[in-house]
Amino acid sequence: HLRRGPLLNPGPTLSLDDRAEVRSFFLRFPLNECLSMMEPLLWQCGKDSNHGLESIPPETLVLWSNSVIATDCFNTLIVWSGRQVAASPQHAAWRDLCLSHLASRSKDRFPVPQLHVVNENDSMSRRFTSRLAPSHDDSLDHNLTNFPALSAPQLEAIRGKFQCHDPEADPSFRRWFWNVASASSRSKEVGISLCE
Repeated sequence: HLRRGPLLNPGPTLSLDDRAEVRSFFLRFPLNECLSMMEPLLWQCGKDSNHGLESIPPETLVLWSNSVIATDCFNTLIVWSGRQVAASPQHAAWRDLCLSHLASRSKDRFPVPQLHVVNENDSMSRRFTSRLAPSHDDSLDHNLTNFPALSAPQLEAIRGKFQCHDPEADPSFRRWFWNVASASSRSKEVGISLCE
């Protein structure tokens, strides 16, 4: 997640000055703010949640069409709505719950983070999905172990959202980790950068 966040990733909108400013904040701010700079914090509400926000991991397998997700990336706040929940009568209430949660988390934050409200099929939803770890590329056993609420058809539907994903250019964390940690790895000899 560190390489996707505002500290290392230049992104399409951050200039060198903006990144330098975020790095200086990282050295001075409290732990909770720094954690959101390193890894996006996500909360989900929707049809399968218990009428409130529940914390979820920042992975692509959380992109369920029947949920609304609130994301805090320190300098960017995102509310993402799935396709099925957008047609639901409770959608406005769930979206407002996410917006109020993000507003309370960032009320004393300087500089004020940008807020994006996006839907599943919007072109701007890539701002959100690019910050998530590509766990959809892991094996079926790993995915069903880490997300037991998912069924195999739901998993295939989520994988279908990433048809253009190149697993060699952006490997999942588990694939990257086993490439580094396996006994046959040459990473000790050549080294592996966070930016690769």
